[in-house]
Amino acid sequence: GRYAAFLARRIVAVASGGERVLVAAADGARLGGALAVEVARIAPDLRLEWPGEPAPLAAGCIVDGGRVRAEVSAAAAVAERRSELEMTAARALFGGEGVAA
Repeated sequence: GRYAAFLARRIVAVASGGERVLVAAADGARLGGALAVEVARIAPDLRLEWPGEPAPLAAGCIVDGGRVRAEVSAAAAVAERRSELEMTAARALFGGEGVAA
């Protein structure tokens, strides 16, 4: 589904190979093996470990290994783009008056 594809794209963006992917328990139950399948479809040569232990998150996953430890979730994506999203919301709410682009 779209959620698995979203997470898979973000995993591929931060991983270089050899990292462990810990999936939140709720997403592991909902997605099953679909996330690993989607990552393999997008990046067939990217080798990751999927140990099955849950990430300490409500949703999403953690990519961990070597020099990388990254939270991959919708919340992390929103946090990364917070100022951009705030400006978009302000323009929508206030019609751009006094809102820098």
